[in-house]
Amino acid sequence: MLKVLLICSMGASTAVLCEKIRDAAKDEGEEIEIWATALSVAGEEIPKADVILLGPQIRYMQRKVQSEAGDTPVRAIDMTVYGQLDGKSVYQMVKDMRKKDELPREIRGDLFPDHLSSRNSQELFPGSDRSRQSQ
Repeated sequence: MLKVLLICSMGASTAVLCEKIRDAAKDEGEEIEIWATALSVAGEEIPKADVILLGPQIRYMQRKVQSEAGDTPVRAIDMTVYGQLDGKSVYQMVKDMRKKDELPREIRGDLFPDHLSSRNSQELFPGSDRSRQSQ
C-alpha cells in the first residue's frame, strides 16, 4: 500500500484534504495510507512515507525536506488545488509521481506500465539527478 505524507505548517486543515485524497483513490479502486503532520514534527514521519507532499504555505522548505527524505519524492501542492481541497487533483499528482521511476515497482504496481509513461524524473523534478533505489 502506498504511504503518502502531507506536511503543512500546522497539520490541522490538511486532515480534510487527506480525506478527500483518500476518497479519490478509493473511487479509482485503490487504497492508500495518507496522513498529515506539522512541519515541526515532520522529521519523525518522513522515514515512514513513500511520497511526501507539501502544503503550499511551506513550499519554500522543499529542498530541506527533500534533503531529509533522500530518494523519497517530494512535491508541493499547487496553492489553488490546496485551497479548493481538490483531493482528486492531488491524487492525480501522486499517480503522476508513480508513473515512472520515482517509486519502486513494488509500490507503483502494474497500473502504470513503463511503455505508457510519458514523463521522466527530470520533468517532474527539474534540476535533480536522483535515482530511486529499490527497497
